[in-house]
Amino acid sequence: MRPGTTRFAEWGGEFRDGERETETLGLDADADVLEVADDRVDSARITESVLACDRTDAFADAAAVNASVRIYARGDVHTMWDGVELAKKTLADGDAGDRLAALRDFDA
Repeated sequence: MRPGTTRFAEWGGEFRDGERETETLGLDADADVLEVADDRVDSARITESVLACDRTDAFADAAAVNASVRIYARGDVHTMWDGVELAKKTLADGDAGDRLAALRDFDA
């Protein structure tokens, strides 16, 4: 989800669609603030630093908002805002970083 207005659709017995301002979910930054020079390399580096709790900037907010959509879609929370709160708690607790470390250590 990029900063600004995002269209959404959901099914919960009936179809509902609308628009969501990312600012209402805690992502109050312009898209240019989240621009990176090398998408693959910079995005990996930024993701690692967010999961390690080394960032509390717009990139961390964007990670929490994007995670909230997935948490909400999975049905773990009742609202996307609840998803943002859960994502931020998971990041702050170090659980997200621990999950990344476990994935890296996984040997099939």
